[in-house]
Amino acid sequence: MECGGEGEGARGSVAVGGEEIGREAAGGRRRAAGMVVEPGLLRVRCPAGASREPAVAALGRREGGAAKSRRPPERGGGRPKAARVTHFLYRGRRREVVVTDGPPSFGLKGGKFLVSETRGKGRNERIIRAYRAWMMARAEKSLPRRAVALGDKHGIWPRRVTVRQQSTRWGSATSRGTLSLNAMILVLPPRLADYVILHELCHLAYANHSPEYWEMLGSVYPDVEWAKRELKKYADDV
Repeated sequence: MECGGEGEGARGSVAVGGEEIGREAAGGRRRAAGMVVEPGLLRVRCPAGASREPAVAALGRREGGAAKSRRPPERGGGRPKAARVTHFLYRGRRREVVVTDGPPSFGLKGGKFLVSETRGKGRNERIIRAYRAWMMARAEKSLPRRAVALGDKHGIWPRRVTVRQQSTRWGSATSRGTLSLNAMILVLPPRLADYVILHELCHLAYANHSPEYWEMLGSVYPDVEWAKRELKKYADDV
């Protein structure tokens, strides 16, 4: 590449990072050589009558940066893909997920979740939504029945039992006698699920965690300390 001796706006090409790109030399009243890298163009400005050596040195310092700015992004970059679903929790056990192509369907058979889902973007997310919908349907049938059975056994009767998808708690109880249970209680082993239900049933009598409350809960569920420790293992599955 030459600088001195070329007229204003003289054009040509130069190799940058192993690639030929356009270059334009421009003179002017400058005291030192300079350059600007633009898309597809290397613009070099030099003092009038200057030799090419300063511009060549500047190009050597900038070549790596220019090549880097023009290099296409590496394959596989960007946001990492979500891991493919291989197991779901149900009743305290990790159940294998077997996925086939076809119209959407979701069910449990032979201890495995059998899932049919179309291919394409968002397939993993659709499978997770299908799992939560399946758990909700199961919970709406089984959890109220279990709550009533435990209430009958221990003389604690809720006026109403509802099932919801909750993001931060396993359940709640109101002063009006309504028990609200998280559908994801079904990820717990049955013994631990009973603890959650009894925990909320006892709140119908005591709307706090007073000594009287814990005494009552301990009388209907002797393994309270064990259950509290175990429940922490499932904190991310609410």
